Amino acid sequence: MFRTNRHRYLLFISITLSIGLFCSCNQKPKLYFHYSDGTLIKDSTVIQFLMKELPVQVPEYDSTLSLEVQTCLDQKIEAKLNSYFQKGSMGKVSTMLILENKTGNVVYCRNSEVLSIYSQRLQMMKMYGILLSFEKGVKLTDTFSWTGKYSKKKYDSTVSRLYRMSPPSLDYKYPFDNYSCSQWKSFLQKLDVSENERDCADGEIYPRYYFRTSLFDLVKTGVLINRNGAVSANNLFGNVTDSDGEILHATAFVKGSLLKTETCLSAKKILKRDPFDVIEFNYPIFLYTQKEMRNGMILSTKKYTIGFLSASKSGNNGFVTKEIYSLASLF
Repeated sequence: MFRTNRHRYLLFISITLSIGLFCSCNQKPKLYFHYSDGTLIKDSTVIQFLMKELPVQVPEYDSTLSLEVQTCLDQKIEAKLNSYFQKGSMGKVSTMLILENKTGNVVYCRNSEVLSIYSQRLQMMKMYGILLSFEKGVKLTDTFSWTGKYSKKKYDSTVSRLYRMSPPSLDYKYPFDNYSCSQWKSFLQKLDVSENERDCADGEIYPRYYFRTSLFDLVKTGVLINRNGAVSANNLFGNVTDSDGEILHATAFVKGSLLKTETCLSAKKILKRDPFDVIEFNYPIFLYTQKEMRNGMILSTKKYTIGFLSASKSGNNGFVTKEIYSLASLF
């Protein structure tokens, strides 16, 4: 009787240990994401976005390990914007991406499954054409005037800056209308700009070069201009450590310059659409999807560069509005 009970007890212990070992071996590794200040991220939509981007942005990512992941996301900025959107002043923004100018790090992402949100191709050519022209030493003249009524005391009206850029010898054509496909391609590759749905053909009169790029690339370019050509790593993630505290991935830093300082200073003057001198520069963008157009903007302040798109089909895009200034005032 005693031996039988002892045998049953040993068998029970053996089975329990086997089940425990089996469960531990089949337990899914855990991912913990943290804001830049170390606070644990609990928002499920943010976590879902980060889980999709982690294997893309971090080459050392190992899905079999439990990891502690430091991000560059700023909790204070998120809190400010959540409160701001609840007030309804810009509640129709569907996608927003914010990079810090000093480091180039991604400090905020809103409603983005991926960083590559494509923007309308024709509009993009103008901004990159401006940069390419200045890099080539082409001197552009900038004639503009403010249209619309506004008060210096209140940002309460839509104000547009109408301008025409041209070199001294050309009145009606942009100089980059005559750049070859190879010039466009090499310049965009230099800036690490993606070319989606590129359409290029060198013609007898002038080349045709259209391309789509991402919201992330557009904001990166805005940071590059703001930093007078200095390149940054554009980190979304910081250090990644395993359960033993070993660092598997460290924050990357990039030094050097991709554009001439003179190019960026000149581009800022042409891209500036601010009679109140609050915003460094801003640039309207458009997203075409399923035959609908959505407006957006690349907006740069002294500290941050912001890219956003509206949530629904809309009409003309106001270059300077009360909503834009209320957004810029948060930073």
